[in-house]
Amino acid sequence: MSFDMASLCRVRHFRSKLKQLGILLLFLAIYFYFTNNVTGSRLELASTDQVLALQAEVGYLRKKLAQCGTHVNSEIDHFVPIFVITPTFARSVQKAELTRLANVFLLVPNLHWIVVEDSPQKNNLVKTFLDKSGLKFTHLNIETPSEMKLKSKDPHWSKPRGVFQRNEAIAWIRSNFKAGEPGVVYFADDDNSYSVELFQEVGETKKVSVFPVGL
Repeated sequence: MSFDMASLCRVRHFRSKLKQLGILLLFLAIYFYFTNNVTGSRLELASTDQVLALQAEVGYLRKKLAQCGTHVNSEIDHFVPIFVITPTFARSVQKAELTRLANVFLLVPNLHWIVVEDSPQKNNLVKTFLDKSGLKFTHLNIETPSEMKLKSKDPHWSKPRGVFQRNEAIAWIRSNFKAGEPGVVYFADDDNSYSVELFQEVGETKKVSVFPVGL
């Protein structure tokens, strides 16, 4: 088996830099939290920009590591785990829409993406995409029964969409985590767009949160 020293060095460099950025991001978050009440709006805006810039660099490094075939545990203490559940199905724009979500999710600390395909088997396109995304993910699949699928003439509201996939993801969480463990579950459809600020609010959830949705 061939041994590529250059690739190994790059992986070690990315790992080291990712760890340093994670620690720096944590200290900045703590600093901004305790100084938030005594700083002006200009400093607050600058601090938010700095945190977003660091999150972007962390996301970039995570994706680069994944492309090298290496996955690291990028969890940062004091950030509540967020489990994002996304039902999806095969279509021409599927990869483009998943890419849009992934680019935002890379900026969110401690995000675990649960992607559930409406299919009898896992699609290789989705599997390859997730492997190279740089995100912590779980890939599941379950097909919606034919009698529950929308027909061409059915109104879009006449039958639920993505319900079997969301339930499958919730069942996976219940099977892999104990009651009382910290974490927030958020349902994110693959045809929507999300901001990083939304997940900052989601992370503050104690029981249930409801957010307005707009175009």
